[in-house]
Amino acid sequence: MKLEIGVTHFFSDDDSSLLEKFVKASGVRLDQINTKSTIGDLGYLGVYNSRIRLISESLKINVADIEALSQEDVPSWVVWREIDKMMKNEPYAHGSNMIDKDMSVLALYVDVFIVDKRVNEYFRQLKTKITALNQCLNKVLKLSHYSKLSRII
Repeated sequence: MKLEIGVTHFFSDDDSSLLEKFVKASGVRLDQINTKSTIGDLGYLGVYNSRIRLISESLKINVADIEALSQEDVPSWVVWREIDKMMKNEPYAHGSNMIDKDMSVLALYVDVFIVDKRVNEYFRQLKTKITALNQCLNKVLKLSHYSKLSRII
């Protein structure tokens, strides 16, 4: 008997366990997880893997070469993931969170990145948590301090 959920066969007659099928359905390879992996880790790995595949396709780079990179070696991913984690800890969801989270990676590449009070706090926490990002994220400016822009540039 086979029961299909989407395109994934969770219950079939092959030798794969339900866990293996769930992990693969999440877009994660079995070698990427261990006994300490959480469902949250699976989610982030699934998003990371899908982004890596998109980058590989759009830049015509061998996906295996990009997959060889550790998540921690991709600064834009680290910023996106950590900002996402902070946003998930908020008591209330904010409508702009998705946009703020996706735009936050630009802070690595622009001269000055102007944000609201809440996102500025995320960046402050991120720079405290991952000090290697301090050099890259030194030009994040809170919107209320926009008048100081001329002194920063």
